[in-house]
This record gives sequence, C-alpha cells and structure tokens, in this order.
Amino acid sequence: MMTYHDQNALKLCHRYWQERIRPGMTCVDATAGRGRDAELLCRLIGEGGRLYAFDIQEEAIASTRERLAAAVPVDRILFESDGPYQPREKGEISTPLAIPELISFFAEIRGEDVEELAARVMQNSEEFIHV
Repeated sequence: MMTYHDQNALKLCHRYWQERIRPGMTCVDATAGRGRDAELLCRLIGEGGRLYAFDIQEEAIASTRERLAAAVPVDRILFESDGPYQPREKGEISTPLAIPELISFFAEIRGEDVEELAARVMQNSEEFIHV
C-alpha cells in the first residue's frame, strides 16, 4: 500500500503561524527572501512585536526592506538617529544627517511626495514626544 499526500508547505506554515503567533511576540525570519513572510509576521505580531529578518543575499535583504517600508502605515513611521555605532555602511557613523536620505528612500518606495512624508513623520515625532 502506498500513501501519497501533497500539501503546499507555504500554506501549511502560514496557517500554523496564524494559529500560534500573537501580538507582542518576537519572531525570526531566517530566510527573508522577498519579504512576503516577514510582512505576514509583522501583521501577526503587531505594533508591540519584534521581527528579526535575515538572509545571506543582499538582494533579499533589500527586497524585504522595501516591502516592509511600503507596508507600514504612514501614521506609524518615525525615524531616529540614536544609533551612531549602527552604521548603514561599513566604516560610517550614523548621524541626524542621514534622516533626509531615509525619508527620501521611504517616499520613493511608497510612491509618496518627499515633503509630504517628511511633514507627516515630523507630526508623528511631535505626537510621540508630546510636543
């Protein structure tokens, strides 16, 4: 007797996550790929959750970064420059001067006007620190 069972592994994984992952949890996506799983995980863990996504391919990291940047609701975007020893490029030191570059990056990915996004991010920042 032979038994053959065929099931889409991706659908099976997604169903498993949806049944078990809750808001506020921490998740790891060890194969970020194009960012589809990372996006689903972000929706499942919500605002209070944390996602760590890794991949050995630079293109995969870039794709995931772009997908998640486009998926974040505009009222949830904040930028900070508090990590001077977490440079974007090896040998660089992060400074507040990098924020306009980040806003431009997000605006391009999201298809939004840079000035409008900058104004909204400033509003978010003021609301966050209660100014």
